[in-house]
Amino acid sequence: MNKVTTRIIIITFNNKIQPWEVPQFRGGIIHKVGMEHDWFHNHNNQIASPNFLYRYPLIQYRYHKGNPQLICIQNGVEEVQQLFSKSDWEIRIGDRMEKLSIKDLNLKAIEVEVVDYPCNYQLQHWLPFNSKNHERYKALEYETDRIQFLEKMLTGHILGFAEGIGWQVENQINARIKRIVKQKIVPYKNTKMIAMNIDFTVNAKLPFQAGLGQGASRGFGLLNVPTNVLRGKGKNKHELI
Repeated sequence: MNKVTTRIIIITFNNKIQPWEVPQFRGGIIHKVGMEHDWFHNHNNQIASPNFLYRYPLIQYRYHKGNPQLICIQNGVEEVQQLFSKSDWEIRIGDRMEKLSIKDLNLKAIEVEVVDYPCNYQLQHWLPFNSKNHERYKALEYETDRIQFLEKMLTGHILGFAEGIGWQVENQINARIKRIVKQKIVPYKNTKMIAMNIDFTVNAKLPFQAGLGQGASRGFGLLNVPTNVLRGKGKNKHELI
């Protein structure tokens, strides 16, 4: 099954936050809906099991032009009803209380599939590494080897997304990094990690606004329009959602 229809709701709220307040926004939502609804947080509620559920996050928390955002994918579309059903939408963000109100709600059904041509994307604030594979990356001497290493990480993150949405990829995924646009050190879970903006191609249609890689639930790894398309220097065969 090289094709699947993916449902996505993008919910933008009227409230204002700073980029570094996304974890607090996330915490406020989790507290409002309750820890028993684990798709909002991916912590394991079974005491005898590991602390985390290692699965693709179907509810993701974002900062978008000053506003908090929820991205809900596949089963996350149903799960977000746990928030909508609350009569009181007041949550705590940091040291203040905010009453949420919706600015925009956009529901899409996207065909995700393997294709026979390269599709262009930019991945923003992508966290490709954990501590172990970061050391392996740093040990590589040649830039070409580093790019190939990153491409393996990217392919793995795409396949993790596929598993999370129930997309059984039967053909080979060929992800190629065209350029590293920018990289910087960012704080993530009380540590410092490398975040990258990359332009890449892959032989698959993927939904813009979905997250890839580590921290996808917290606004990292945002799939977006590639740099050359943003500047009017090229066209993408994959239309925007």
